Amino acid sequence: RLHNMRTLWILNEKSQKENSKETLEILVPIAHRLGMHKIKSELEDLSLKFFDENSYYKIVDYLESMKSNNEEILLDMLYKIQRILDSKNIPNDIIMRTKNIYGIYKKINEGYDIRDIHDLHNLKVMVKEVSDCYRSLGLIHSVYHPVNNKFKDFICCPKPNMYRSLHTTVFGIDERRVQTQIRTFDMDKIASYGVTAYWAINNGQ
Repeated sequence: RLHNMRTLWILNEKSQKENSKETLEILVPIAHRLGMHKIKSELEDLSLKFFDENSYYKIVDYLESMKSNNEEILLDMLYKIQRILDSKNIPNDIIMRTKNIYGIYKKINEGYDIRDIHDLHNLKVMVKEVSDCYRSLGLIHSVYHPVNNKFKDFICCPKPNMYRSLHTTVFGIDERRVQTQIRTFDMDKIASYGVTAYWAINNGQ
């Protein structure tokens, strides 16, 4: 289905909308249930592009207009956190991420102003051990003040689809709220492709 959605432009508009609606209602929930976050996100964005093209490009245009400013803030935080973790001998990899377009679309439909979506931009911190996740959390909070009621421990209490990660929202530069996700490298693989695919990859299948 993901391959079909990537080439949906070759179909007529009626078929595009029917495929997009079916994908959102049936395939996306299945991908979510299986913990296949990366595939789920791409299916959502591709579906929205054909199901509500106007909303899709409004969000894309907004993200593009804010790109340089947001990247500057996130890069500053990324390098600062990386230096702190390196100084404590915690092997790590940190990447910048933007909430997927469909996720932003859902928030807007719930009444949020796009400027007030706290997890619009985030940092994903990956470390080797579970203990390093909690150590990293403390070190990040020592530099960036956490937002009250915006911390979730999905390591201790995983989601039903086995998603595991720490989520904390902190005040970055100019009091900009930035969600930071902290997980092990193995947790990240499961979050991206699901438990079954993770097992197959690690067992040479």
